Amino acid sequence: MGDGGSVGLGFLAAAFGYAGIRAEIWPAWFPLLVFLPFVADATVTVLRRARARRSPFEAHRTHYYQRLHQMGSGHRGTLLFYGILIVGTSASASFTLAVAPGAGWPVLAAWIAAIGVLFAGIDYHWRRRTSEQQ
Repeated sequence: MGDGGSVGLGFLAAAFGYAGIRAEIWPAWFPLLVFLPFVADATVTVLRRARARRSPFEAHRTHYYQRLHQMGSGHRGTLLFYGILIVGTSASASFTLAVAPGAGWPVLAAWIAAIGVLFAGIDYHWRRRTSEQQ
């Protein structure tokens, strides 16, 4: 799909999320939690590229899903990894909204920590892989 398609889908998801917040259908944490795997990947990638002074308009392969693929997980493995994450965050969001909406922010924080650990693991293996190739 590339950045062209994913940017459009991201804006569409953000628009629906914001519309739901404005209409008081769900609290602000809900759409963040539902889409957290993609929001986290994009946010960390943009921050890393900014820190490295890379142009946001330059083609790159530095997203975590791209690194997973390059390390050998292939399309199937990468899809499985992100599929499990999105099902987990979406199920957590739906369950929390239905059962304990006041716990939404702590649930979001727990998922941020969990995804942070997973991303750190990908970073670790990425650095090992690149150092072995030198």
